[in-house]
Amino acid sequence: MPTLDDDVTLSTGNSSPVVIDIDALAVRTLVSESSLTVRGQGHLVVTDDIQFRGDVTLLVDGNDALLTATRNANIDGTSLVAKNGGKLLLNGLKSYSQGDVAKRAQISASGNGSIIDLSSVLDVVGTSRDLTSLVIEADAGGYIDLGQLRRASIPNDRDNRRNGIQFIATGPGSQIDLSVFNDFVDDSIFGGPDSTLEVHDGGEVRAPGITRLKNIGIVIAGADSILPIQQYTEIIDGSIRIAGTGNARTFHNVTSIDNSNVTATDGATLRLPKVSKYTRGVSSTTTYTPELSAVGAGSFLDTSSLVQLISPPLGLTTTRIRAEDGGAVDLTRLLSAVIPDGGNSQNGIQFIANGPSSLIDLSALGEFLDGSALGLPGSSLEVRNGGEVRAPGVVKLKNIGIVIEGADSILPIQQYTEVIDGSIRISGAGNVRSFENITSINNSSVNASGGATLRLPQVREYVRGSNSISTYVPELSATGS
Repeated sequence: MPTLDDDVTLSTGNSSPVVIDIDALAVRTLVSESSLTVRGQGHLVVTDDIQFRGDVTLLVDGNDALLTATRNANIDGTSLVAKNGGKLLLNGLKSYSQGDVAKRAQISASGNGSIIDLSSVLDVVGTSRDLTSLVIEADAGGYIDLGQLRRASIPNDRDNRRNGIQFIATGPGSQIDLSVFNDFVDDSIFGGPDSTLEVHDGGEVRAPGITRLKNIGIVIAGADSILPIQQYTEIIDGSIRIAGTGNARTFHNVTSIDNSNVTATDGATLRLPKVSKYTRGVSSTTTYTPELSAVGAGSFLDTSSLVQLISPPLGLTTTRIRAEDGGAVDLTRLLSAVIPDGGNSQNGIQFIANGPSSLIDLSALGEFLDGSALGLPGSSLEVRNGGEVRAPGVVKLKNIGIVIEGADSILPIQQYTEVIDGSIRISGAGNVRSFENITSINNSSVNASGGATLRLPQVREYVRGSNSISTYVPELSATGS
């Protein structure tokens, strides 16, 4: 049996862990190339250096299980797990790096009384390897102490697509302590945040020191979940997701959400009272589609202070505003939605309301411009299955598509005088729409389908445009019985 004066090396030569289930085992140093499990009544104390090498797991399992290492520690790339009340105390560890591991690494405390003490860690670094993550998670009453952590970062050494650092607390009593944390950096270059701060079902991530987030996602699911938000001033290239009935969150000091996904779902309310402008970023991938959305009955996204929406002309990109399944998006002060002049055919700004009581309020919108130079409009006003887009102030449409699907869908149309280089699509049995004041539909595709009726009584002439690509074929068509 090793003693307090012994230096111990562990290596099983296979994937099976070394198991310790005896009380009061103490060694001077421990070096392991294998996974290690401390369980049951197992107590392991390392009085000097502890080192784990490679893609292995250190697991402490059970209410009486304990591993303590208070001196020098090097466990980069090792997954750390405490569950069922187990306690993993590594308060001699100063930094943690995920390294170049080929799979997801985790630091996980799961179950009441489960503790991972990393209270001396100052810096956490994720991996630059594609399709990997570092997940730091407290669940079902677990606790992770990172109370001295200053910085967490993802390097940009490779073509980073789907890697990140995720802090997740789920369930009442679950907590991750990030009390002095003030620098969260994800330099991944692809669109859509993979690094996150998440609280679910009453969990808490205590992180009051971060004021600016870039490439970081925020998730607050459940009205009793706890994440400080009043210190935030900008959330750029990231995301905000608020979920759950009765879950109302106001980001009082956020002034910029450029290029971010922002969603209220499952009956939640999300307010951004100081955001006056939204710009689709120019640094993202060509296929990234940011959304401002409200999804689900009673869900409400209040962006009523927004007056300008700009989406630069990047190929194959879209900025989407969406109300779905009874959600509502308040854009009552939005004056203009613009794509500047450019040569890309498949980018756009889309307003889509789908489902009964789904509403996008654009009461003040007077300017909707898509400067794309090629055919097939990527920008649109769309109502489906009883949804409503309230936009009575837009009179002339260029490079804009109109979609009205279903007889009970609501979109004002009598103010329109021309729809040029765009499209009109009316569909659904009993869906009859007459555009009484439109005099020009030049170079537009116009279609009635599925038993719908579309009338254009003032149009006397149709001219195929000269500015579209040679393969663009506009149609005047009726399809379906």
